[in-house]
Formats: sequence, C-alpha cells, structure tokens
Amino acid sequence: MKNLRKQWVFILWVLIFTLVLVIGLFGHLITIPRFRNRQFWHYWEVAALGASVLYNGLFYILGFFFPPQMFLRLNPQKNIGYVILLMGVALGFLVGATAISLTEGKCSYQLLCILIVTLSFGVIDLIMGRTSTNNKIKDDFSATLFLSEIPAFIAFLVLFIYSLIYNGPETTNPNETYSPEFRAFVGGAIAFQMIASNWVLASIFRKPGDWYQDAIDGSDGSV
Repeated sequence: MKNLRKQWVFILWVLIFTLVLVIGLFGHLITIPRFRNRQFWHYWEVAALGASVLYNGLFYILGFFFPPQMFLRLNPQKNIGYVILLMGVALGFLVGATAISLTEGKCSYQLLCILIVTLSFGVIDLIMGRTSTNNKIKDDFSATLFLSEIPAFIAFLVLFIYSLIYNGPETTNPNETYSPEFRAFVGGAIAFQMIASNWVLASIFRKPGDWYQDAIDGSDGSV
C-alpha cells in the first residue's frame, strides 16, 4: 500500500483509461443531440484524444513539481525552456485534433495535428534522453523515443500522405470526402496510439516509487 500511494499518478492513468473504455463502449447512449448517432469508432477516438489532453497535461505539469521533478534536471538548463515550448505546442495541437474530431472535420487536418503532436513529444524525449542529469530518467525517455514516438510518427505520416492522395466517395458530411471505412480506420489508429502513448507515460511515472528514496538520500546520480 505504501508503494501504491507513491504511484497515484499511475492509478490516475488506470481511472482515465477506464473512462475511455466506458465512453467507447457506451457513447451511443449519450443523449446530447450534437453527439447522438455518431459512428461506433468516433466515441473511441474522442475519448482517447480527450483523455490524452488531460493525461499529458497532468504528466508534464507534475513533471516539474512532482518528485523527482524530472523536467528540472537538465543540463544545460536552457533546455527546460525548449521542453516547455514543445509541451505547449503538443498540447495545443492535441486540443485541435480533439476539436476536429468533435466537429467531424477533415481527416487530413486531424492527422496533421497528430503528426505535429508526435513530433513534439519525440523532440522532448530526445532532449530528456540526452540532457537529463538522472540516468534513470534518461533511459526511460530514450526508450520512449525509439519504442513509441518514432513508430507512431512513421505510421501517422503514412496515413497523412494517403489521406492527401486518397479520393474517396462523397459522404453526407460536406466537410469530409473520405469513405466511412477509411475514417473508421483512422479513428481506430488514433484511439489505439493515444492509449498506448499514455500507457508509456504511466510507466515512466510508475517508477517514482524508486526515485523518491533516491531524491531523499541523493543517490540518484543527479548533478
């Protein structure tokens, strides 16, 4: 129980993930007229994007104030400013992708937003993996870059290029020119990647149980 109390951020991720499941499975029961009668995949996409905005925001804010304050342990210190800037860009475009999903805007615009988000997170991982003064944090972000952000960027880049050259049949939505099948595939890809990325962040934050004692006794290898 002592360990779990230290890992409350990980537990928060579990609760947010549960919320995504509930909205994804039972979103069709929503009675708000604007969100009624959407496609099945759409509830998963909106829930995953919304949860990503919330969880990424918490992750990066807590990364400055929550032990071991991972985003303050950079050398040189000027990199902290770059991290803050990239965080703002990533969260801003995440909100944009969510808004496009809610309004059922163009698929290519949404994929462009996700590409920018993934690229921003990748650069943050690169900065953290190269300039963090804590070896544990450095290893985590380096692994995240190669196991999560780079594959996600390549995958969404392929989808984005395809969305630019694909000329699907007209749909009932004047803002969308893609077939329901292609849009459902993109929605599923976005939902899956958002959940997977949040899991990676949760795994990073699950380790403060080890870092707490290091931060107290100064044995974490930080400068």
